[in-house]
Amino acid sequence: MNSIYEINKALIFRFLKKYTALIVLFGVFCALIGLFSYLKIQGIQYASTSSLVQNDNNYNLVQSYDQFTESDKFKKLLDKKIDQSSWKNKPYSKEYSVDFTAKSTTSPFFTISVTANNPTYARYLTEEASRVFTSNVGAYFSGANISVVMKSSEAKSLNMGGKLVKVGIVGFIIGVVLSFCFSLYRLILVGNITDADYVKDVYQLKKLGTLQMTSSNEH
Repeated sequence: MNSIYEINKALIFRFLKKYTALIVLFGVFCALIGLFSYLKIQGIQYASTSSLVQNDNNYNLVQSYDQFTESDKFKKLLDKKIDQSSWKNKPYSKEYSVDFTAKSTTSPFFTISVTANNPTYARYLTEEASRVFTSNVGAYFSGANISVVMKSSEAKSLNMGGKLVKVGIVGFIIGVVLSFCFSLYRLILVGNITDADYVKDVYQLKKLGTLQMTSSNEH
């Protein structure tokens, strides 16, 4: 009779031989499902940028302007512009994000970028965001004196390679874990006899066949 180590070794070898391909394929399948779902939900993102400048020496104000661009008031003002445009009926008209970036603590220059899933729309939003900002920031920051240095740039697709790799890896791992657990369940627990090859692994007796058990009251 074999030792527990030899029994486990035989079971593991048989498990890997029978289910490895299935586990890997299901992992790949889940990775593809994850990538497809991510692209379906997020879509390809495009970003356009506009450069602005503080016209006087109040450079310290620049570091605080993001409080306005991140506020609900700014979004409402920008949404109002969208509702007055031909973009208002687009299903993605309110699906965008605005980013504010200051060059440095001692620089009067800063940028406003808008990300959306349509390049033309992203560029339009950047122009409107710059207008909304320059027209309304003075109501929240006294001494704000802003002008646009560069209007919205041509929208470019964002590098999504890193995110797609992460989504693919997570999907693959989930698929492997699920298929591994299911395969292990199938190998060990399904049926009345826990393992069809148990006698062979433990007692080294060749399996000659199987018997179909019938009820004693059957004729």
